[in-house]
Amino acid sequence: MSFLFGRKQRPNTVDLSKQAKDFILKLDGPGGAAKAEELAKSLSQMKFILQGTQEIESTPEQVHQLVTGMIQEDLLYLLAINLYRLPFESRKDAQVIFSYVLRPEVLVELCNGYEHKESATPAGTVLREVLKNDAAAAIILYNDVVKDGDVSTKGLTHIQPEIKQTGEGVFWKFFNWIDQGSFEVGADAFTTFRELLTKHKQIVAQYLATNFDLDERKMVQYEGFHVFKVFVANPHKSMAVQRILLNNRERLLNFLKHFLEDRTEDEQFIDEREFLIKQIERMPPQPVEPAQKPALLVGR
Repeated sequence: MSFLFGRKQRPNTVDLSKQAKDFILKLDGPGGAAKAEELAKSLSQMKFILQGTQEIESTPEQVHQLVTGMIQEDLLYLLAINLYRLPFESRKDAQVIFSYVLRPEVLVELCNGYEHKESATPAGTVLREVLKNDAAAAIILYNDVVKDGDVSTKGLTHIQPEIKQTGEGVFWKFFNWIDQGSFEVGADAFTTFRELLTKHKQIVAQYLATNFDLDERKMVQYEGFHVFKVFVANPHKSMAVQRILLNNRERLLNFLKHFLEDRTEDEQFIDEREFLIKQIERMPPQPVEPAQKPALLVGR
């Protein structure tokens, strides 16, 4: 299989997904059998790019390009609905592709794309597509450090929602990417962060209840403040969020006024805390239909 990875004959990973999509769409047309053969070749190439071989490992650059292309072309969906039409070996290749794209390690590496300005936007675009799936959200939330600094990228069968996280998994990196990254990185990371927290209510509710609500560690409380800030600072708060804030207004105001009082040298935190207090104080007595529909609900 070295021809797949040779420097001179390396397959164009950018075009592979487009080619595969084109072959699928032409299966019913003239020369459908020939298109099926070409599709089988494309799927085989994809499998080896993702897996590598015993002699040659796959490269992160090729994998990233291929996964991005598959998401952009909606290839996974097309493969799923046409799976029964594929030859036996091609179905096996498709199974490998599905399994690899949804591997926990791949999702975590997509998150780590925010470490570099150049990869932030393409990685974020793919992430938000994948995060429409509850399983992907759970994998990112429960990625954690287990021992000696080693990171555990847990599959769904090994996630234990009742156990508190150490605060060193990939989800916690979003706070730094949002607060300390460049504008491009921070803006895209915030968009992904917001979608992760607002599209998966049951999973996120369990996660927050375990890791924030009852945890007295100062750093965890501080990070929890950033999560809370996302909802309060939104100028187009949903009716549900408004009701929660209004029903708990007095308790929230009293809590915030004394929240992390010893953090006296962090001017940014103090300013943000005061801003949230004013936002809650100025809310009207009853929920008001937002002038603009929340971005995450547009199109629903």
